[in-house]
Amino acid sequence: MSTAVETDFGLLVTYDGDHYAAISVPGSYINATCGLCGNYNKNPEDDVLRSDGKLATSVLDLGESWRVYHPEWKCSPGCLDNCSLCDMAMESLYFGPEYCGFINKTGGPLWECGAIVDPTAFVHSCVYDLCSIRDNGTGGLCQAIQAYALVCQALGILIGDWRGQTGCALACPENSHFEECMSCSESCDTLSMGPVCLDSCVEGCQCDKGFVLRGTQCILRSDCGCSFEGHQLATNQSFWMDIDCQYFCYCNGSDNSVRCENLPCKEDEYCLEESGLYYCQARTDASCIISGYSHYLTFDGFAFDFQSSCPLVLCTTIDRQRSEKSDIFPQFTVVAKNEDRDPSLALWVKQVEVEVFSYSIVIHRAYKHTVLPKQLFWNSDCTRRCRCFRRNLIQCDPRQCKSDEECALQNGVRGCFSMKSSYCIAAGGGVFRTFDGAFLRFPANCAFVLSTICQKLPDISFQLIINFDKWTYPNLTVISPVYFYINEEQILISDRNTIKLIEDMK
Repeated sequence: MSTAVETDFGLLVTYDGDHYAAISVPGSYINATCGLCGNYNKNPEDDVLRSDGKLATSVLDLGESWRVYHPEWKCSPGCLDNCSLCDMAMESLYFGPEYCGFINKTGGPLWECGAIVDPTAFVHSCVYDLCSIRDNGTGGLCQAIQAYALVCQALGILIGDWRGQTGCALACPENSHFEECMSCSESCDTLSMGPVCLDSCVEGCQCDKGFVLRGTQCILRSDCGCSFEGHQLATNQSFWMDIDCQYFCYCNGSDNSVRCENLPCKEDEYCLEESGLYYCQARTDASCIISGYSHYLTFDGFAFDFQSSCPLVLCTTIDRQRSEKSDIFPQFTVVAKNEDRDPSLALWVKQVEVEVFSYSIVIHRAYKHTVLPKQLFWNSDCTRRCRCFRRNLIQCDPRQCKSDEECALQNGVRGCFSMKSSYCIAAGGGVFRTFDGAFLRFPANCAFVLSTICQKLPDISFQLIINFDKWTYPNLTVISPVYFYINEEQILISDRNTIKLIEDMK
């Protein structure tokens, strides 16, 4: 089993805790990534770009430019030429169909994939690994064949039962069994929606009938708690189901059902939405007031007077998490503009501008009961694109999303967003497949930037760093660990079952 980290904007990172890591990014990241996974511009010929944007002169030059320096990570550049520890006879054996040649064996279970994914780099990496560990067993061979098989399946290519023909059977945890082509799975989080299915199948451990996945274990359905409109609830967890908090609900653990009754909030409480559910909270709202001739009253009750004709920030958010929740506050800024005249005279507020969810909304004294959005915006079904101009006028032009886009609401903004995703894969021994399909081989035991953001995107930033460690034998590398940075969070994926949130790495 692999560990996966998935975000709500379409980034998917998987790591098997040993020798295989993969990144899937949505189509909105086209021409916005860099690293060993490439720039994702649909052209594999220009994927060997260094961190300074110049073409690398060699794979060694490419790898060194994306090397990650850290005082606790030991690193050596590895070798590129004459790295094999085998003699010619042993290499010939490993290139044969009983070993690494099984990957491109004519008529074999992986043969048809060769028309789409060139197996050459994988075969050579396999031979390199077996020579490094000097082992005629199946451990290193199974990993090498699996790396190629996973790439094929990620691209939707059907493959045969290669594990049964190579003695590479995969052990599964209790209450589950192995399937070579598994496209659907069901977990406690998806009971209300039914099985979750992927466009392509992957090999893995499928829960037995009557069991569903929780974490890495298959448990009885009855042990899952309750599902409510896409939310997974613990037994006895309570909430309100409506925006007015009129109906109180709780998870009944005996039959995994949600039961509700008419029970509104108390008079000194208000209804608060949190992650799609509603809760009654004590009234602790605060107000900041600007009145009269520039009289100010802060949220905490401090009063002062300040005469200025300059635009002033009344309130903006800081990058701080809620103490009781892991969600981040929505960002906004409110700016007030007073009249343009001598500040020795009385000044009134002329306009207030609110910036939120990538919109700038102006409330002007000259246009009572009117707000003026500055940006272009879509209508509800993305069939028209509109703009606000002059007073009380909106002009719309017929538009529609492209065939690979969908009309959706992202970060509070309605628009056409790409539905496509692309994969970057790293395997033990230093084999890489970029987002655009180029294959690289760089067997150094160093840490590298696999992918990061090179073009500014609103509110989103991520970086994936993988560390190649030497195994017991010379010149063989395995992936351990994987560091995943998203916005301000740092996540360590150290093995197939462990994800650790790192507070501070400085």
